[in-house]
Amino acid sequence: MYFKKTPVTKVFFKAIVTLRLFFGILHTGLSQGVQIDDTFGEDGFFKFSFQHPIVICTGALIQKDDKIIISGFNYSDRQLLFIRITENGNIDSTYGENGMVTISRNTNLRIEDMNAVAQNEDGSIIAGLDCYPYDNYHPVEPTLIKLNKFGQIDSTFGENGFAKQFVSESNYMATLNDIFIQSDNSILFCGYFNDFWNSDINHFFIGRCLPNGSPDPNFGNNGIVTEYFDGSNCEAQVIFQQHDSKILLGGKLNNDFAVVRYNHFGMLDTTFANGGKFSTNVANAYQLNAIAELKDNTIILAGYGLYLGNQDCSPYYRNLLVGLTQDGVLSGDFSTSGYNQYLAGSCVSEANNLLIQSDNKILVGGSGGEPFGNGPYKLTLSRLDEHGILDESIGDDGYENFHSGLEKNNCVTLTLQSDGKIIMVGDASSEGHSYLIAMRADAGLIPPGHTLVEHEQAEIWSYDKTIYITNTTTTDVNCHLFNALGQVLFSFTSPPGQSTYNLPELPDGWYVLSLNMPYGLVTHKLLFTN
Repeated sequence: MYFKKTPVTKVFFKAIVTLRLFFGILHTGLSQGVQIDDTFGEDGFFKFSFQHPIVICTGALIQKDDKIIISGFNYSDRQLLFIRITENGNIDSTYGENGMVTISRNTNLRIEDMNAVAQNEDGSIIAGLDCYPYDNYHPVEPTLIKLNKFGQIDSTFGENGFAKQFVSESNYMATLNDIFIQSDNSILFCGYFNDFWNSDINHFFIGRCLPNGSPDPNFGNNGIVTEYFDGSNCEAQVIFQQHDSKILLGGKLNNDFAVVRYNHFGMLDTTFANGGKFSTNVANAYQLNAIAELKDNTIILAGYGLYLGNQDCSPYYRNLLVGLTQDGVLSGDFSTSGYNQYLAGSCVSEANNLLIQSDNKILVGGSGGEPFGNGPYKLTLSRLDEHGILDESIGDDGYENFHSGLEKNNCVTLTLQSDGKIIMVGDASSEGHSYLIAMRADAGLIPPGHTLVEHEQAEIWSYDKTIYITNTTTTDVNCHLFNALGQVLFSFTSPPGQSTYNLPELPDGWYVLSLNMPYGLVTHKLLFTN
């Protein structure tokens, strides 16, 4: 199986399979080069300007209709921002007030910060906040807020839409950094907190609450697990759920990469690393921002470390990817020493996000440029193979840079639309103004949820319960769709050339499509899912 770029109904990467099916949910598959899609926004970029000098992006969400919600935080007014744009990068005026929802306060809480967003299956949004009471500046406590798909606060969640999460009796100030929504709509969240008696020392925390915002009594101690390390600079940054449902909590410990693994109930997995905890200072590791998992269960950590080489722009940050085995030790199969530190910009680069392609290659989004504001920061996109080696089919050195025309571009989130195009979302600044930005790149990706197969005389492409067939023979081909019980649900005839068939409403699941080809019967297994 290999990937190539060919025209079908649209231009996609194709998995070539000889008389057998390539099926399943495909995440990405990248062609040579990445091009800005200039049909998106203005010349490939969406830019939303604010008069305030400090507005940052906190995340982005792709909705089922491919609309994009960009979340941000206005530090000048301590204001939550949610902007929705169309799939083509224009303001969606039907959302909130002229495309934007702003939330400034709750009756009982002051909003200090927002660092994370996640989306439920029904399109509702969970955002992670740091809040403190009106009558006191401490303690600062992690708080979740829920918005419905229209951008309205869901008053059934927590208390009037806000759910405070108790961390510790000794909490002085807590920072919530990431959210992950599990399949049963339970909400995992993580961050770090200061000890009231020693505010210079931070500790990890991870928690889980029920879909209504109340603590999950079956996770840790009434929904919270606190993790103590020997060290002062401890910050939990990211949650990742593995294929086997074990939970990874990643961050930094004394500027080293640190990872803790838990089971479903929040108990330490002592089979992982050193009693459930891993840390490393390889390549002067500094900031861990993302975690992913390859098909062979290799764990990939991405962030950046301090480069101490002899080049003109050293020492500055460079992308750092670390590979771990399931046992929590450096993988000897990843790069040369279990890690790869590389430059994805002119002098500085910081990896912020990861995606794993269907071919097991690693897509990394981030930012890079000149140090200390001596030049514009650009969005960076790089790719490595499963062994941690840069793939030079992207750019000349395994990466490409994109510039919005603003001074400092920072990529926060890397995600995909249903047609497989890459969306990079972040923030930028210029002349005292702040911007929330988004860029779309066309890399010829197979879209998530698609199935594509080829045979000697036919090609089948399915998406969203629609089947596309290219019949390269000169005769009609009879086709039948069967359910798992072998019952015929839908029959049609595919004439020579390209045809499209909209299926009746069907439950999600596996189906079999049969084609009576001139050379014999061919069957294909198809997965239809929302």
